[in-house]
Parts: sequence; C-alpha cells; structure tokens
Amino acid sequence: MSLVTTPALGATPSNSSTSNNPFNPAFARFANDVLKQWNVPGISLAVVEGGQIYSQGYGFATLPDTAVTPDTLFYAGSTTKAFTAATLAHLIDSNNYTALSKRWSTPISSIIHDDFVLQDAWSTAHITLEDAAVHRTGMPRHDYSWAKQVQGRSATPRDVVRNFRNLPQNAEPRTRFQYCNLMYVTLSYVIEFLTEKPLQDAMRDVIWGPLQMDATFSSLEEAKKASQHLASGYRWDEDGHKFIEAAFEETRPFSGAGFVISNARDYAKWVKCLLQEEAPFSKATHEDIRTPRIIDSEDPNTVGDISLYGLAWDRTVAHGQVVINHSGTETAYGSQVFWLPDIKFGVVAFANAADTANSAAQVLIWELIENKLQVPSADRYNINDRLKPKPDDGSGSDPEDPDDELFPDRPKVPLPSPETKPFSLQIVVKWWSNTGFVFIMYPIGVDGKPTALEVRFSPPGTEADEAPVIYSSIE
Repeated sequence: MSLVTTPALGATPSNSSTSNNPFNPAFARFANDVLKQWNVPGISLAVVEGGQIYSQGYGFATLPDTAVTPDTLFYAGSTTKAFTAATLAHLIDSNNYTALSKRWSTPISSIIHDDFVLQDAWSTAHITLEDAAVHRTGMPRHDYSWAKQVQGRSATPRDVVRNFRNLPQNAEPRTRFQYCNLMYVTLSYVIEFLTEKPLQDAMRDVIWGPLQMDATFSSLEEAKKASQHLASGYRWDEDGHKFIEAAFEETRPFSGAGFVISNARDYAKWVKCLLQEEAPFSKATHEDIRTPRIIDSEDPNTVGDISLYGLAWDRTVAHGQVVINHSGTETAYGSQVFWLPDIKFGVVAFANAADTANSAAQVLIWELIENKLQVPSADRYNINDRLKPKPDDGSGSDPEDPDDELFPDRPKVPLPSPETKPFSLQIVVKWWSNTGFVFIMYPIGVDGKPTALEVRFSPPGTEADEAPVIYSSIE
C-alpha cells in the first residue's frame, strides 16, 4: 500500500472554464490510482489547449503532508536540452555571429578550436553543431567520465569539453544515434563562448525572460531561495514498504544537459510558445525546432511507431497525430514534455520518484492526449500495461535454474573430487585510474600483479556497451 492516498490537490486551473478543464474528478481518481500503482508520491501537470493553460497537482511534494501544486518546483533533467538547442537556434537565426555563418553545419572546432579536440582528427575537424545536437557524433554517453569537480573547484563546461581528448568514440560520426549528455555541455560552452555570458543568463535573455518564466532556475541554490516549494525526491523501498527521501543534488555542473529546476506552470508557457509559434522566436527558428534530423530508433516505441530526433525533441506519430516530446530524469525526479503541433495541444508533467516517475507521468499524459483525441477505449494504447516490467526481462521473477532443467537428477550439493586440491583466490581491493574518467575502486582476484583493468560501461536501460575503457593500476 502506497502513502499516496489523498484526493487530488492543486491550484485552480488558469484561463479556463470549468467545462473545458481536463482535470475533472474522474481524472483525479485515475491520477491518484496511477500514483499508487507506480509508488510515486506526487505529480504536477499542465495542459495547453488552444492557447489556454490548465494546471493541477496530485499527491505530495514532500511527505507527509505538503501537497503538490502547479507551482511546486521539480528537477527538469534532460528537458533542459530543448532550451539549449532553442537558444543556439535563436543565435544562428539572428545573424549576429560570424562564427555561425555556416549555421548548424558549423564545425564545433571552428568556434572553440583549442578546447574541442577528439581522439580522431577527422571528427575533430568535421563534427558540427547539428551533429552534437542530434547525438550523431560517434561518441557514446561516457557519463562516468563526467567529473563534477576539477582540482578542488566545480567543473565548468570548458573542463568537460577539454576531456573529450581522453574519451574514445565507438562509432563513425553520422552513422547512428547515440545519446550523449556531454555533447549538450559542449553546446552550452559554445553559447557561453559566443555570448560571453553564463548559459543561464543567455537562456534568460532569449527564452525565460520574454516568456515570464520567473520560476525557472539553473541551480539548487537559486531554487531553494525561491518562494515556490521545491519537491523532495523519493525512492520506494519495496522491502520496508515505505518511501526513502533522497538528498537534493546541485544541478549547475550539468549545464545545458540538465541543470533546470522549474514547475508545470512555467513549462506550460514554454509549450504554449512552441505550439503557437510565438515570440521570442522567428518563424524560421520554430521550424528549425520542429525539424527531425535522425532516426532515433527503428524499433517500435511505446505507441508502436519509430522515433525521430531533432533539436532535443523526439518525434513520432500516434493516432494519426505528430507527437513531439522529450523526457528528463534526475536522481529521484522525472519530467515529461509532450506537444501535438497540428492540434496545438500539449502536456507537461513533473514527478518525484526514482525509477517510476516518468512511467506514471507517461500514463497520465497519454490519458489526457487520448481524452483530447476522443480515442475509443478499444483503440487506446493502454500505456500503463505497456510500461510494466515483463517477467522475463530481468526485472521480474527469476527464470528457473537451467541446470535443474538439463540435469534434474544431479546432486544438490556438489561432490568433492579427490584429484582437486583446495584452491584459494586472493581478493585485493585496488584503485584504478584512466585520464578521462573518475577514479574507481574495484575488488579483483589476483594471481600475480595485474596492471590494467578493462571496463565496459553500459548506459542505464540499454544493452549496448560503450567503448572499452582501460584503467591502470595505482600502486
């Protein structure tokens, strides 16, 4: 039984009549049931429809009794990337920067030549702003190389960029989609280099200020000083049957890859701008933002179609409608932004649970979308069931022991062998290092003196290994 048991809580919808409000009592019951199913304390939602904004909170921002409202602040995670890409698109469209004369085809090294150096000379010379924005640089995630401190100080975007020379690529540029947070830190540094101001100031000048997004911040310190309440993040402890609160994390080192803390009300203003194709962007920039550049995945997504990727936006088709969206994850928080440009309808969601926040958010968002499209029950995607872990995918019950299947009559206790001498393996805990990555401490059985350790990092939620990283032993 979850702790989320109260009825809907939240602010009165804005700029709307009650009859048009999608957050009706039936949806409130559905929302609270979804929170219970996915063990999420609370969620904040906003809908943009025909220029109108509706917003509502459900559940708790901080346990035991601080309710979520549309003003509650949450970590926005990778939905930050859309601000980074849009800011750069605006700078390109302004024609005020000679360094951007080739627009999205501008090689990154032509702007930050001494800092952007990859291990491959061709890649260094030819990877463009667009390549970085759409994750086709040949560089895997390498999130484990992402140091938050350098020489006793907070790492800057420039520090992250200069570390690329120590990181291997695992694919040829422009041959496949590989999500890479570090490339959005690179674009952040490009913006700072060109504008000669911190990224957050550039975003405030270009987007947040004109849209009056006054509750959008770029650091934990700023968010804590705000008048709006910052939601606590939680992890569900299945054994103890309780929520465990997570510590707040500073976001500034994430830069344009994920430093935003905001709320549903502010994000609704952002989505309204995108749907209505309003200022501060020109028509050309809005078109730029909507244009896909690469196939994200050829495998069917949650709604059964392929996904394309553009300027920090996924694009797919559902129920005959173009759907543009992006998710964000930060420790114990999740965020989702969906917008359907052809019918000018959008939904944003913020929730405060590790692992399950975005699943609950997607279930509620698709309910709102399918309600808007008046999709019959029989034709709905049933997102809730589609997102549930399958028993055979490693997240549910363990499969039966294959030895039991193949050798059902074998002894349950291994028989000793007279020819086998007792074998002991010395376990040594050592520190290992690689120039581009953080130090790791790893226990290893040794026979002799190992001098290197090969590590293959697998991004969370994927089966693909990144390029192997060789760690040297620190004596």
